[in-house]
Amino acid sequence: MKHFILLCTTVIMITACTKTTSKVNEDPQSNDVQLLNSLLEENKSPANEFNVNPSIGGIFTTLKGSRIYVKPNAFKRTDGSLPTGNVKLHVRDILDASDMLLNDRPSTTSYNAQLISFCELFLSAKEGNTSLIVNPTVSNAVVAKVPLPENFSDTVGVPIWYGDTTISSELTGLDEEAHDVTLTKPRKLYRGVDWDEAWGRNAQIIAAANSAQKDTITYTIENFDVWLNCDQLNFDGRPRTKLFCYFNTNFNERDTIDNTLTPLSNVFYKPQGQNILVKCSNPIITGVANKHGYYTNENLSPIGLDAKFIAFSVINGKYYAEVKATTIPAHASGKSYSALTFNPVEVTRDQLVTMLKSLKDY
Repeated sequence: MKHFILLCTTVIMITACTKTTSKVNEDPQSNDVQLLNSLLEENKSPANEFNVNPSIGGIFTTLKGSRIYVKPNAFKRTDGSLPTGNVKLHVRDILDASDMLLNDRPSTTSYNAQLISFCELFLSAKEGNTSLIVNPTVSNAVVAKVPLPENFSDTVGVPIWYGDTTISSELTGLDEEAHDVTLTKPRKLYRGVDWDEAWGRNAQIIAAANSAQKDTITYTIENFDVWLNCDQLNFDGRPRTKLFCYFNTNFNERDTIDNTLTPLSNVFYKPQGQNILVKCSNPIITGVANKHGYYTNENLSPIGLDAKFIAFSVINGKYYAEVKATTIPAHASGKSYSALTFNPVEVTRDQLVTMLKSLKDY
């Protein structure tokens, strides 16, 4: 009987320890992360999926008006053989700054330059569960043709860029006064995506047949399952600055040790009249309550640039946001950086979606 009592006690202790460990590992902000992720996912432009007979090909038009031209035998298995079954062609095209934000695909390079985007594009092709590649023996096997904005002008050619989701770890940063700070543990930086030039300026501008049509930009797809961007570098000769974006209120700092999930406070901006999206991705390292926020790398923010900003947070199941159209200021006297302050107020979910989507029309 004594043994039985001792055994029961041991089992109870193990169970209690298991429950305690589970609670320690829970992320107290996981509900907010889920709310933000679902909001972004439900409001980004829908993906397109097409059924393709691989021996015939075809022309496929996305919901946003992009056209994908697929030649016969354009697909290939990785073993070199041609697919014989039906092929599912998955296409996601991002044409404006609001959709860039909802997809977390800002138009900036890995070396912190602004890109004027004409289309961010992702294509994937599968035969059943088997991923396919572009058939290199078929010339221009898969071609994308994307409508251009009305104010487009081409003076230097349009490169194609590769991009991928970018999360980096760093041990250094800046405090609220732009002083260097060294951390004891690495922090995560969520840049969204970094773009690097993939291949030459081989995108072709196709003139519209009449004034009622828009011009299009056409380029060959050389790879599936990667993000592509057809962009021009934005050449702006004005002096650049590190731009600090402070949350005076309602900043939600991720407090998990690893901090590997979505940031719950964010700042983006769109320059006026240009299809560019900049993400302010460097967290300010500070203990000052009204100086939390983010700063941009110096090369990204020209002084005097007119831009529309949105600062938003999700905190304990509620949404907070502020939209501000303003000019990137010069340095204050004695400072080495520029600064803007935001005061996000509580908004509904629908109001936040409207604010996010308002960027594209600025």
